[in-house]
Amino acid sequence: MAMIAAHPFDLENVTNDLSRSGWSGGLGGAFVSGRLGSGRAWELPVVATPPTLTYPGNYGTLTIGMAVQPRSLTANHINWRFQDAGTTQARLRMTALRGLEVWRGTSSELLGASAPALLLINAWRYLEFRVTFGPSAGAFEVRLDGVAVPGLSGTNVNTITTANSFANQYNPDVGGCYIDDFYTNDTSGTRNTGFMGDIRMDALSPATDVSTQLTGFGT
Repeated sequence: MAMIAAHPFDLENVTNDLSRSGWSGGLGGAFVSGRLGSGRAWELPVVATPPTLTYPGNYGTLTIGMAVQPRSLTANHINWRFQDAGTTQARLRMTALRGLEVWRGTSSELLGASAPALLLINAWRYLEFRVTFGPSAGAFEVRLDGVAVPGLSGTNVNTITTANSFANQYNPDVGGCYIDDFYTNDTSGTRNTGFMGDIRMDALSPATDVSTQLTGFGT
């Protein structure tokens, strides 16, 4: 399958439209101007029940990426969680000093930390997080603008809190941050099986009712 989710956020009229593509929970917030001057970005809602993206299966390795624009110095303003049926396996969070940390579970074990002042407030960066889930052979890596972040990678570590070596949900947890050009990959297939780097997505809708033959080029 390789790419299992992709969201440019360009075609939705209201945030509840996201429910048609797997999102549930608090789908509030707003759409704002996209990071490259066209399309839209999603301002994550500040709600008691954060939005959750449920994937179509259980995945032993997941890579997630998106453009992010933190809007304040609040700790956890970026707080990505890979979950197994609502239980956090691994998470990536922003600190109050604008650094990043990777945790097993919500706060079970700190797996890695970056230097402070890594991110900028009110400025776009492209952030990616890859986790292989397991009790002893787990692994993780974080990249910013396509470059590995020192202090935020590890192998042969515990990256789960449940009995399952997989995740099936993504939960951003905290609102206020802008996100755009969102993807999630697994490791199946021959294309789009890992980090994609700083990518741009443009969603297009048909203007007329025509018949067009499409040709596949890979998996």
